[in-house]
Amino acid sequence: MVRTITNKHVQQCLDPETVRNHLEESYHALAQGEAINAPRQDTVLPLGNNNAYVFKTMVGVMAPHDVAVLRVQSDHIRWQNDKKHKVPIHGDEFVKYIHVYDIETGIPILRLPDGIISKYRVAGTSAVAAQKMAGSDPSRMGVLGSGWQAGSHVEAFCDLYDLERVNVYSPTADNREQFTDIWQDTLDTTVKAVDEPKAVFEKADLVICATNSMTPVFDPDWIQPGTHITSIKNPEIPDSAFLKADRVVIHSTNQTRGPENVVPRGSTFDDRLNDAWNVEALNISELRDLASEVSDPRKRHPDDITLFQNNIGMGLQFAALGRYLYTEAVENDLGEERDQETFTQSATGCQRQ
Repeated sequence: MVRTITNKHVQQCLDPETVRNHLEESYHALAQGEAINAPRQDTVLPLGNNNAYVFKTMVGVMAPHDVAVLRVQSDHIRWQNDKKHKVPIHGDEFVKYIHVYDIETGIPILRLPDGIISKYRVAGTSAVAAQKMAGSDPSRMGVLGSGWQAGSHVEAFCDLYDLERVNVYSPTADNREQFTDIWQDTLDTTVKAVDEPKAVFEKADLVICATNSMTPVFDPDWIQPGTHITSIKNPEIPDSAFLKADRVVIHSTNQTRGPENVVPRGSTFDDRLNDAWNVEALNISELRDLASEVSDPRKRHPDDITLFQNNIGMGLQFAALGRYLYTEAVENDLGEERDQETFTQSATGCQRQ
């Protein structure tokens, strides 16, 4: 039987620490050759100068959990004011889901929406990197952004560290005030809005960039000694900031310019899809190697600047959590079971009757 669960069920099962631990295990498996991550592919159909339909696929396989995962998104995207926006394609909803397959039997065992799980897996990935890179006992964090991903990072980092204060900036005052009100009431941490982006760097041990901007969101001169910086997409970080860092780690070196884009013949649309970033001159390493290091961040020089570029999502992230979610759903009788007949067929079943 194939079990189907909802975002509500996923929320019941996941918390920042659980996600962090499972993701770290997946990066160890990837480093040891016990997991596979297929490059993300976006099939893009232009719909005018500033709009497109995008069909996205990501695949990950993890032997220790005996699962393979396919993640699919069917999106409309729009460029406006140097930002790329996802547009609901089905009323006010987005079409994105995940299939989890059992490797031994080959059959699908779980289907779930790609919503809550993505919130957790992106922020959890940033937290895995921070454990190895940030200085000891950070107490102040700055956040650029006030959307969904910014919120998930505040939650994940407040779970990981005993933060005293979080300063938040985004260009729209109402958005940042609403964001800080929500998280001030949710967390045992002082969360305050600031009026200019430079202020998030002041006395900050950690700075999180979690925006939808397609251009750099800060001036590298604002970076203070000892700061650990996290970014969830390439364009947020100016090139000179990478050069200023004492250590740079990225999520994946296989797709430094973003996903593999498939566009119609003769289209020049591909140029604006790539998250351009010149990494050739940088001394960088990958998260799977960082996760396998036996290192203590407290031994780094206190003035070192470190930077983690969460440059692209991995199907492996979903594989890391897929088996856990299936087990939790079965044990707690969450969701619905459906017959596998839709997904399977016999050799004779294909023959003309």
